[in-house]
Amino acid sequence: MKYALIGCGRISSNHIAAAMANNLKLVAICDTIPGKIEDKFSKFSLSSDVKKYTDYKEMLKIEKPDLIAIATESGTHALIALDCINCGCNLIIEKPIAMSIRDADMIIELSRTRSVVVSACHQNRFNKSIFKIREALDKGRFGKLFHGVANIRWNRGKNYYKLAPWRGTWAQDGGTLMNPVYTQHRPVNMDDGQ
Repeated sequence: MKYALIGCGRISSNHIAAAMANNLKLVAICDTIPGKIEDKFSKFSLSSDVKKYTDYKEMLKIEKPDLIAIATESGTHALIALDCINCGCNLIIEKPIAMSIRDADMIIELSRTRSVVVSACHQNRFNKSIFKIREALDKGRFGKLFHGVANIRWNRGKNYYKLAPWRGTWAQDGGTLMNPVYTQHRPVNMDDGQ
């Protein structure tokens, strides 16, 4: 299966490693910043058979991959996904697949029309703790379940948002929900008429 990656940021190494572990034929890597591409080539000792692109549309026309992983800024996922689906590519899209329900619905509808598979990447399903919980459920350790509640104590601190300028922005990341102190927007003051 011909595989390509769009976006060479922090999470992209996981996508390359997974492609290699699953014997996919990595044909191309794309990012608008050439240095990020070079970093992945160096880190994974990729061969010259893997092509480098700074324009994903050009990559789609030339390489015609069967499967593409989209690992770009969240706000770009939908547009890139629709372009890839129109070219007949199956997709793995980093979460979220889109910044709006409307865009997500467009991706789903177009994938059905074009008969391609679209998958959202939710890598935490493969954490050891999740496997242990699943194993306990399968063995009936909790009895017959009627209701469940999970408290996930993850957060994103200031350093996470400093790693990339798009993080925490409304346009590219949907803003922040649980960590409002780090948003780039002034909080609404209900007393000043807003």
